[in-house]
Amino acid sequence: MSNNKKSTKGVKGTNLHAIPQTLREMNLRVVLQEILANPGQLSRADIASRTGMTKATASRLVDELLSHGFIDEHPLPVGRVTPALIASKDEMNGQREKTNSEVSGEQNSNSSNQTRYQEAIEPVKTSTRNHADVAASQESKSRRRGRPAVFLSPRRGSIVALGLEINVSFLSAVAVDLAGRVLARRRECCDVSALSMHEAMTRLAQIAQEVRASESVCCARFAGSSLALPGLVSADTLAIAPNLGWKDVAFAQLLAPLADFDVRQVGNEADLAAYAIAHPRPGVAGDLAEFIYLSGNVGVGAGIVLNHDLVSGSGWSGEIGHVMVDPNGPQCSCGARGCLEAYVGLNALRQAAGIDNASSLGSELEQVSPYEANVATHRIRTDGKYDLATANQSESSESKEIAENLLAPHPSIEASTGIAVTPSRAEVRDMGVEAIMQAALAGDARACAAMRDAGIALGRALAATINTLGISTVRVGGIIGQILPVIRSVMECELADRTLQSQWQDMDIDVVEHAMDLASIGGAHRILREAAINPGAWIAQDSK
Repeated sequence: MSNNKKSTKGVKGTNLHAIPQTLREMNLRVVLQEILANPGQLSRADIASRTGMTKATASRLVDELLSHGFIDEHPLPVGRVTPALIASKDEMNGQREKTNSEVSGEQNSNSSNQTRYQEAIEPVKTSTRNHADVAASQESKSRRRGRPAVFLSPRRGSIVALGLEINVSFLSAVAVDLAGRVLARRRECCDVSALSMHEAMTRLAQIAQEVRASESVCCARFAGSSLALPGLVSADTLAIAPNLGWKDVAFAQLLAPLADFDVRQVGNEADLAAYAIAHPRPGVAGDLAEFIYLSGNVGVGAGIVLNHDLVSGSGWSGEIGHVMVDPNGPQCSCGARGCLEAYVGLNALRQAAGIDNASSLGSELEQVSPYEANVATHRIRTDGKYDLATANQSESSESKEIAENLLAPHPSIEASTGIAVTPSRAEVRDMGVEAIMQAALAGDARACAAMRDAGIALGRALAATINTLGISTVRVGGIIGQILPVIRSVMECELADRTLQSQWQDMDIDVVEHAMDLASIGGAHRILREAAINPGAWIAQDSK
């Protein structure tokens, strides 16, 4: 398929979950799924062997996918380096002689240098029967017949989707291709809550246009866009995004400024981020089949995944930020008191730590003595569990105990997570948590109390969620991922006491690295899934 203006169109009106209907469409799907799951590792013969198709049928379907821009061919398996390629001449000769005796015993030691080279690069089989073994076997047979095998992978930059996101502190757009490669991205940090809905959507459209006009994207076939929002989303309405101040907005109104970008999916940002973890490449399921993804910025949400699929209910699931952790706690943006978000949301952390909430994100700590402010007003209740002094008595006990025992850098934490206790400035510059963490590590009473309460609240909310769902694998991102190494010990203490299964099963809680654009990427993967599960519809569109 040529890269012209016609090639930038998607399949209008195709259902995101469309299922192939004809035998040919189903076979196209099966072949493409094999290639997406094993990029650059399978030949046509391997496809036939793995799917049970005849070689002629598999080859014909591969030709269709090639001609319509879904896949590419390579002379050698992508990413596989054989030891024989770097062996000495004597080692290569020995490998050739061993291979000859095993295969036929008919070739002699005076074969040409070209023959020795071809035999030397033959893949080495592993001890287990997997796709690499099949590829090696088929490749070996093809070479002995004089017809080298070619290997198949998704074509890079040919089919592209946009993942768009609006959050409280930024607007972003990411372009992803069918191979799962990010081709271009753009992020604008700003106070979105200070903008009108139309202003925010118009600025997002400008960012999306910049990404789509970039050199690596402009000539690709455009599959459509997804929009991630920090709120509750139904089938055709944004019910509420409390931290943006948006409520009961029909998609027709919301998406009007994005009319040029074929928005096919609108979803909650935590759900779409969880989808990116469950499907790290378009159309390909990852290693984690069930988990809870916890995302935090100003708001806090969760994506729940079972059998690699999102559990979305009617659009109201995953609101872990509004799990009550203390009935006498501070008021949340939802109107209730004591929600998790009122302790671990960005604005809540900043307020509890004594950082001016009205100043720009990433501002410095207020010059207030940690012992002047009464931070006990909304301290989370622990019934003496941690045996800490009250805030006004913290000069000799609480500040020192929290800072030294709970917030100090710990080698085992860094070793287990791979993330330093103090996050990199580039990762948190627009999140405003660095100043809070630094103040806490320095022993500031308000910052220490904010971190302590965040750890307790997070442990309680996660315990309730894990007890309800029976899922013990948790991944965290956003500001919660940044502060997790600091608050982990407090959180784990709560989990140990409140999670029933903790006596028999360990909790697997870890930080997702590079989670900043995860919702945008997950949204793009959802759009590209349409091409992955029904390539026949795209091919039919090309024929019109």
